[in-house]
Amino acid sequence: MPRFVAVGEIMLDVSAPAGVPGHTLHAPLCVRAGGSAVTAARWAAAAGADAAVVGRIGADAVGGLVRGAIVADGVEPRLAVDRDLPTGTFVECGSGAARAVVVERGANRALSPDDLGQLEADALLVSGFVLLHADVAAAGEQALARTTAAWRAVDLGSAHLVGRRPVSSSANALFANEDEARAFTGRDPERAVGALADRFRLVCVKRGRLGAILAVDGRQVRVPGKPLTEPLAGAGDALAGTLLSALAAGNDPEAALELACGAAIRAATSPAPARLSP
Repeated sequence: MPRFVAVGEIMLDVSAPAGVPGHTLHAPLCVRAGGSAVTAARWAAAAGADAAVVGRIGADAVGGLVRGAIVADGVEPRLAVDRDLPTGTFVECGSGAARAVVVERGANRALSPDDLGQLEADALLVSGFVLLHADVAAAGEQALARTTAAWRAVDLGSAHLVGRRPVSSSANALFANEDEARAFTGRDPERAVGALADRFRLVCVKRGRLGAILAVDGRQVRVPGKPLTEPLAGAGDALAGTLLSALAAGNDPEAALELACGAAIRAATSPAPARLSP
């Protein structure tokens, strides 16, 4: 069984329909444990990996619920507890052009190298939200430098963060969506793969409805996408966690990418199953 560790933000995710100013809307809400590291670890566990997530939560009721949901998903929560800052929260209202997001980073803003612990693994994934934010970048850099993992990956996470800080030289794998790949290289996604493959052993550009392109050890493979009407957040994280776990388990790149894209489609079309309850 491959060992997978994700380092990143730990969040309470809340998704709601778009509201109308001045009106009360009675509608279902989706509340779950979230953050890119949690999502990647959850899908790595679903792929058969021994998965753990490293991060920081608040000493509040929300943190306890998030921890419980992570455990229920078969993932080991290696979570430091912050006595001053609350558990991070991500609120998403609406979709498409009407989508609005509010983020409280909370305890994620205080993640430090002291929170990392042992990082023995076959594959390690560090969120770009850690590595590219100056206040917590040291934790991301130390995670990549300390790990025993053969796959030391970074998921850029946000085109807006690209360029704020260099990606650690300890990383040998990079995940990016089309916008992030373009921001990182100044090239279109097809050419970005080749440019990044000169620097990283593994490069995966996630293209949503167009599938994904993977370059690993000089070999390039691609998997077509699937039309999706209103994809939910988390598909790219599911792809990254599944792909790294499949490669660590000995799957060849094409089979691993097929599995990863299948996981991304499932994650994009249904809410994550780890829901919070008292």
